[in-house]
Amino acid sequence: MNQPLIVTTKKLMCRHTKRGGRVWLEGKALDKHGYINQASYDVVYTATTIELTLNSAGARKVAGTVARPIIDLHSKGIATMFSDGSKVSITMLGGVITIEGIE
Repeated sequence: MNQPLIVTTKKLMCRHTKRGGRVWLEGKALDKHGYINQASYDVVYTATTIELTLNSAGARKVAGTVARPIIDLHSKGIATMFSDGSKVSITMLGGVITIEGIE
């Protein structure tokens, strides 16, 4: 039996810190798309987007707790891509999360 296709879209804000740009994702939406606590994933930066993909051998892990998974992306690359306080669109489809700027 096929699973229904679930798409989740959110609008968040990118903030800058001394370490770089930061995008913080948390909660049940992550869980619905397989990003549970301690799940491994990879991050790929393009010129205009950040893409997270679930990968059992991925370089990063979902933090937080079972009840509240957290992905905390924090890098100079994010600061270059998005200005401080800019809005970003988060699209979750299956095991892929895409982050892109909103004009």
